[in-house]
Amino acid sequence: MAYFSVSRGYKTGGFNNTAETEEDRIFDPEHSWSYEVGAKSGFCGKLLFVDMSLFYINWNDQQISQTKPSGQGFLIKNAGKSVSKGVELSAMVNPVRNVSLQAAYGYTSAKYKDHRDYNAKTEATTIYDGNYLPMVPRHTLSLAANYVLDIPWTWLDNITFNAQYAGAGKLYWTDKNDYIQPYYG
Repeated sequence: MAYFSVSRGYKTGGFNNTAETEEDRIFDPEHSWSYEVGAKSGFCGKLLFVDMSLFYINWNDQQISQTKPSGQGFLIKNAGKSVSKGVELSAMVNPVRNVSLQAAYGYTSAKYKDHRDYNAKTEATTIYDGNYLPMVPRHTLSLAANYVLDIPWTWLDNITFNAQYAGAGKLYWTDKNDYIQPYYG
């Protein structure tokens, strides 16, 4: 199966009840366009399944959480423009009855294209254009093995045993990209 999707996203605006400045009291709605193309295929009967997708997301006025100027608490602000693009690949193989092995990998490049933050207390504007979006890992990895134990009872069909490893690549904690978390699993 091959597919292509286009979707328009919307998230309503709102209020920061504990804003420290009047400029931070209100945040605007967020709009996005998402595009995805992919394929899902099965091979050799039901032995091997492979999925692949490419995606592109274009945000306007993306709502982001930022630390208040005082450093105590958070508020929602709008970033001007952001873009996220990447690829996701996954495969599952069923080598013997009741056993399945799975692997998945994702790569994401999510960056600000037009994001300026004005701090009323310092009267300074910080430009984040080209910085990575916080909390979005560039690489993700998952490996899993499942064993299904069939149970011939009327009230229980089976028990599934699962072992899994999940990992997330380097990510940034702030808009400045000054605090980094390395890959972890």
